[in-house]
Order: sequence, then C-alpha cells, then structure tokens
Amino acid sequence: MAGLFYTGLLLSGSGLGIFFAIPLVVTGVLVLPAGVALGYVSIGGVIASRFGSTHRSHWILVGGLLSGLTALVPVVGFSLTAIALALGIGSGARVLFAGGGIWREDERVVPPANKV
Repeated sequence: MAGLFYTGLLLSGSGLGIFFAIPLVVTGVLVLPAGVALGYVSIGGVIASRFGSTHRSHWILVGGLLSGLTALVPVVGFSLTAIALALGIGSGARVLFAGGGIWREDERVVPPANKV
C-alpha cells in the first residue's frame, strides 16, 4: 500500500498521471493509518497476553503506549511502525474477508495434524 501511495504521488506530477494518481493517493491516505493502528493494537495484544490479559481494551492501551514510546527513538519507531503496518494490513484483510470476526471457534492458523 505504501508503494502504491508513493506511485500515486509520483504520477500526480504529470497531466495524465493525475487521473491515476487520485485513487492511489486516496486509498493510501485511508488505508495506511488504519493499518498502522491495527498493527499496534495487535502488537499490544501480544504483549498484554504475555502478562495474562486477554481484554481488548488492554490491547489498545498497550498498543497506544507502545506507539507513543516509539516516538522517543526515531530509528526504532520507524522500524516498529513498518512492522506494525505490515501486520495491520494483513490482520485487517484477514478480518475483513474472513467474515465472522476475530473470535471464531473454528479459526486455525496451523492445519490439523495429517490433514494438509
């Protein structure tokens, strides 16, 4: 998504390119911040579950604190935000297209033994 967003910015410099640039830039502006937010909440969920908490409100709190802490060291912040973006876009697509949310009982990441 970030690549498409940047391509849209580059295309906006030409006359015909603006026709193709607008959808790319608008999609990037809408999807990238939401993806980063979902990624930080997912990382916050991993950290919170290590401490025994499974409440989604704790996921949001820990993810928000983590995103705030990454502003202190820009190199670490950029790296963690890039990881959060990749994780967030993947988790957002999975939840969006799976239909049924994140707490389905039959959801499995790993296939059952001997049933590949």
